[in-house]
Amino acid sequence: MSTVAYPHIAIRSDGVPIIGGVGIKVRFLAEAFRDGRTVDELIEDYPLTPSQIYSAWTYYFDHKVEMDKEIEDGERFAEQFLAQQGESLVDEKFREMSDADLRALIDRQSDSEDIAWIAAKLRELGRKLP
Repeated sequence: MSTVAYPHIAIRSDGVPIIGGVGIKVRFLAEAFRDGRTVDELIEDYPLTPSQIYSAWTYYFDHKVEMDKEIEDGERFAEQFLAQQGESLVDEKFREMSDADLRALIDRQSDSEDIAWIAAKLRELGRKLP
């Protein structure tokens, strides 16, 4: 029986495959692939090379059934956990804030991404920007 070597991939003592020297789990990069992320996007966000990403994706495809099950089990666990937690403290605070307090919060933001996040959170909660 032959053993396949995956450049850039190390197996931790608990059996979890990671990018050697970086520690990012292959599972994370498999999820990114499933979500449609590109190599260029991942390189921009993480200290990875294209070779490391492609090696992780090769490992994923060679172990697809077991890794897909692990990913789906993790997603199910996260959904159940969040359902048990109820509303987040941020959501609760945004629901309770008056329009004047929300406007003051938005006016204090200098980063357009922060303002966009607040606006998206308010839409999610069924509120409009004041």
